[in-house]
Amino acid sequence: MNNAFIVLAITVILGNVSTFASSLQAPTAAEEITVSSNLKTSIVTLDIPGMFCSTCPYTVRKSLGKLPGVYKVETSVKTKSATITYDPTKVTIKSLITTTTNAGYPSSIKNNNQP
Repeated sequence: MNNAFIVLAITVILGNVSTFASSLQAPTAAEEITVSSNLKTSIVTLDIPGMFCSTCPYTVRKSLGKLPGVYKVETSVKTKSATITYDPTKVTIKSLITTTTNAGYPSSIKNNNQP
C-alpha cells in the first residue's frame, strides 16, 4: 500500500511538471507578434568620444532606449560610437544627440568618410 501511494504521488508530480513545462514553450507562428511592414526606420551612427569604460555603453543604450521610436541601439567602446535604429516620425537625430549629452556623453553624427 505504501509503495502504491509513492508511485501515485510521483505520477501526479511528474504530470504537473510536464504540464508546467509545456506552458513555457515558445509561441507558435500564429501567436508571434508581427511588426507592420509599413514601419519606416532609419539608422544613424553617432560618434561618442566620451565612452571609455565598460559601463559607458550601457548608460548610452539605456538612455536612448527610453525614447519613443528608438527600436535598437548598438554601442561600442572600441569605436566610441552608437548605431541607432529609429522611427524618424517619432524621434529626431537632434533628440538622440541631446539624450546622449544629457546622459553625460556628448555626441555628433559620425562622418562615414572617416576610418
